[in-house]
Amino acid sequence: MRISRAADYRSMPWKNGAGTTTVIAVFPEGATLDDFDWRISRAKVAAPGAFSAFPSVNRTLCLLSGEGVMLKVSGQGRRKLDVASPPFTFSGDTPVDAEPIGGAVEDLNVMTRRGRVSHRVEKIGVRSTVLLRRNGEDVLILHACGAPLRVRSDDGTADLRPNDTVLLDSRSPSAIEVSSAESAEFFRIDLQYIR
Repeated sequence: MRISRAADYRSMPWKNGAGTTTVIAVFPEGATLDDFDWRISRAKVAAPGAFSAFPSVNRTLCLLSGEGVMLKVSGQGRRKLDVASPPFTFSGDTPVDAEPIGGAVEDLNVMTRRGRVSHRVEKIGVRSTVLLRRNGEDVLILHACGAPLRVRSDDGTADLRPNDTVLLDSRSPSAIEVSSAESAEFFRIDLQYIR
């Protein structure tokens, strides 16, 4: 079990230079935008513009805060994404333009290199305790949003503040308990290496 604190995340320019992103986790560690296997980040979108192109990468976008964003996805038309929307998965090869609705928004972005890693993202609500089962994934990532969480397994206990993250590898136990003293939400990200 490895904990990543929001205060320790690093910021870097977008690939297209039009904004900044906050890197939560990347593998291999220290990988660049051109050679990562997987990458989890947050970004603030304050003005209309095009997403960076990421050939051979699959992406999933989830809105964390703000009123919403209107996405214009090449070949798929327009799509509104807000905090209640399910995660939106698309190809990094596909041209996408984004227009924030009513001011800046912040999103969670999961990217995996096609042919190397696949991913699945799920938003989960917890009012007291939720028991998670492993699905055979190589890496399980839990990202807290909005309220503190406690994550327990045979590996130990992690107390997460909003925007903190815990990473569990394939050696971690199959049962994980997530609890909160108040109504909370978190994202579950499953990463599976393609062998």
